[in-house]
Amino acid sequence: MSKIIFIYFIFFNFFNFFVHAEEKINIAYASSLHPIMQNILLEFGKEFNYKVASSFGGSGNLAQQVLQGAPFDMIISADQTWIQYLNNKHMLKDKQDWISNQLVFISNQENDLMQLKIAENEKLCLADPQLAPLGTYSYQVIHFYQLKFAKKSILHIRDSASLLSNLKMGECDYGIIFASDLKKLNNRYHYQNIPTNTHQEIIYTIGIITHNSINEKFILFLNSEKTKIKLNDHGFIIRP
Repeated sequence: MSKIIFIYFIFFNFFNFFVHAEEKINIAYASSLHPIMQNILLEFGKEFNYKVASSFGGSGNLAQQVLQGAPFDMIISADQTWIQYLNNKHMLKDKQDWISNQLVFISNQENDLMQLKIAENEKLCLADPQLAPLGTYSYQVIHFYQLKFAKKSILHIRDSASLLSNLKMGECDYGIIFASDLKKLNNRYHYQNIPTNTHQEIIYTIGIITHNSINEKFILFLNSEKTKIKLNDHGFIIRP
C-alpha cells in the first residue's frame, strides 16, 4: 500500500510540474522597470514552475503593440494614461495602480534646473513624450518652470532605458530621469531632485489583458513583501 502511495506521489508531482512548465506568462513592462522586473519574473517562474516571457520599452509603444494584437497577458505602464487609453479601447479585463517614482535632473557639472543655460555645443536629453511617460513628466516640469530652450539643444530619446544608454556614453550634458535610474549612472552626474508638485503624480499601473490563475498569482507576487523590498532598494516608491 505504501509503495502505491509513493508511486502516486511521484506521478502527481511530475504531472504537476509538467503542466506548470507548459504554462506561460508574457508581460510587457515600462523600460524604467528594467532590469528589476526581469529578475522578478525569473523568480516568479522559478518559484511556481512557469515559463516567463517579457518585453520592455516605452509605455506608449507597448500600448500600441497591445492594440495591434501582441500576445501579452499583462502590461505595466509608467503612468495611468496609457492604461486608461487601453481600457477605453476595451483591451483590458482589469487595471490596478502599483508603485511610484520621482524625477531627477542630472548634469555633468553642478547646475540648477531653474537657472539652466544650455551652451551651443551642449545637449539636454529628454525621453520622447509621444512614446514614454518620462518624456511627458519632463515637459510638465519644463512648462511649470516656464523654461525656454532652443530646439537644437534638445535630444529626444525613445524611452528611459535608451536615455540612460546615451547618458552612459556621454552623449548628453543634461537630462531628466527617474530617481530609480540614478544608481545606474554610478555617480557620473550631479543630480537635483525635482519637486513632485511640478508634474502629475508618477504611478506605475498594471493593465490585465487576460484573466487566468497565473496572472492572479503574479499580481500577488508583485504585491508581496519580498518584491516590495526589492523595488524599494532599487529606488521605487511603495504605495500604501
